[in-house]
Amino acid sequence: MLKKRFSFRILVIFLLALSMVSQPVLADEVNEYEETANRMIPYEVVHSGLPYDIQIIDNYIDQGTIGISIDRFASEKVKLMITKDGTNYTYDLQQNGSFEFFPFQLGDGLYRVDILENTTGNSYRYVRRLTYEVMLEDTNSVYLQPMQYNDWTYNKEFMEWVDELTESADSNEEIIQVLYDHLVENFGYDYDKAATVTPGYLPDLSLALDEQIGICYDYSAIYSAALRYKGIPTKLIKGYTTHVNGYHAWNEVLTDEGWVTVDVTVDAFYDVHNMAYEFEKDSSDYQTVNYY
Repeated sequence: MLKKRFSFRILVIFLLALSMVSQPVLADEVNEYEETANRMIPYEVVHSGLPYDIQIIDNYIDQGTIGISIDRFASEKVKLMITKDGTNYTYDLQQNGSFEFFPFQLGDGLYRVDILENTTGNSYRYVRRLTYEVMLEDTNSVYLQPMQYNDWTYNKEFMEWVDELTESADSNEEIIQVLYDHLVENFGYDYDKAATVTPGYLPDLSLALDEQIGICYDYSAIYSAALRYKGIPTKLIKGYTTHVNGYHAWNEVLTDEGWVTVDVTVDAFYDVHNMAYEFEKDSSDYQTVNYY
């Protein structure tokens, strides 16, 4: 049992809802950073002869992730929609030619992957459609992968930061606790960003090293990236909780006792205000809308 602490959704004119807004971790320390990044090195964006470029990395489907790279679209707004059994997850694609990875978190089965380009207003057109029959190697493997919202693979400074913090940790439980403690006690809440943030915002993991201030999405993305990097399955959840007014983000972490709900943002607030709090939250206080 982790110790208790005290001291705090595209009118494809068709219409689709806009999203608010998402290699296994290596055990060896030898060439750790280089080997993690090698997942993408063999793939280069090449011009397709079309007005736009699309590249797909589907080598890691059985680990629960697909890579997408786009460039040269006429519209600045391009979306990815992943659908399974009537459930849709929609993401904004960054148009810069680099690969972004997205989860197949809805379990085994048939997934449809659509890339859509904005035409006018909230209208989009289908540009490409792919289908994949997914059979995960492990049900938790998807929660070990670097994704769009928490990809640490080229952020050497972030990995070094995590390694330094967890250097003395002798177990997964200690790693979970050390990283939690550090964020709760050192990472502040950015009220200005919370008041002005727009749909499509993506966290920057370097906030943990530099400004050390962010919103709930930043807290949960950083915590999930750090734990996944250390080989600990971690979910990023979005939805609602009795602890916060409005849309919120938190984590679920796989501990020795199973999945537990962890809310670093709320606990950091409690810590600052000298209020009592516990690492594990009551899951009945949380309502999941999307999970990654």
